[in-house]
Amino acid sequence: MKQHRSHVLTTCFLLAGVTALSLTSGCVETTEPPPEENLGEVSQGLTVGCYDSPGTSGNVGVDDLYYSGPIDTRSNVTFYRAPRDGTCSGSFYTPGLALVSASNAVIATTKCLALGIPVAIDASLVWDGLAGYWLCDPGPAD
Repeated sequence: MKQHRSHVLTTCFLLAGVTALSLTSGCVETTEPPPEENLGEVSQGLTVGCYDSPGTSGNVGVDDLYYSGPIDTRSNVTFYRAPRDGTCSGSFYTPGLALVSASNAVIATTKCLALGIPVAIDASLVWDGLAGYWLCDPGPAD
């Protein structure tokens, strides 16, 4: 029971942190969506395209994540706000975060720190199809 409660709390904190991304000062609104010429291609093991958080789809919840690659580099993801339905449409922002591949939190954190981003979030706890990938997040803004 204690482990389940810990997982629930961790998931709640992750969802709150990811939702707070849009409030951080590092977010950059842009008028140009990511290039779609590579849509569906595989970039170092991960398919370029849109990833949804189905448990929170709709105009509330976690933003859709668009992975543009390459893996383990800064600014390789774009977040889409409404409708948050796995289509990566509507308004979007590129906060300068990174999606990295790692088998565990220690490796993920090491990769994130090398990119100058201190926190690694297990992306598979938030978005479908991202097992083995971590979102490097600067954490909450002061």
